[in-house]
Amino acid sequence: MSKYKTTTDSMVVTGNKRVNSKNYTSIELTNIGLDDATVNGNIPLPAGASYSWANDPDVVIDSDTDIIFAGVAANKKVLVQMFYFNTDKQ
Repeated sequence: MSKYKTTTDSMVVTGNKRVNSKNYTSIELTNIGLDDATVNGNIPLPAGASYSWANDPDVVIDSDTDIIFAGVAANKKVLVQMFYFNTDKQ
């Protein structure tokens, strides 16, 4: 039976940005600022809210994620966490 090791990568986005696909298995976005944002053109991410896309360990996300801020508040911050699963054959 395969075991999976998990690694993560994260960044804080402070302006409109495309997060390029990097073969991560799951992604979580948390709006830690005061300005509302939209994910991929139609998913609202108000201040304080989170959005995640999680998969099984053997599935990777193969599309970019766009973050667009409303531009109403000066404090624009979205925490982006990407999760990777690596198979450890023992």
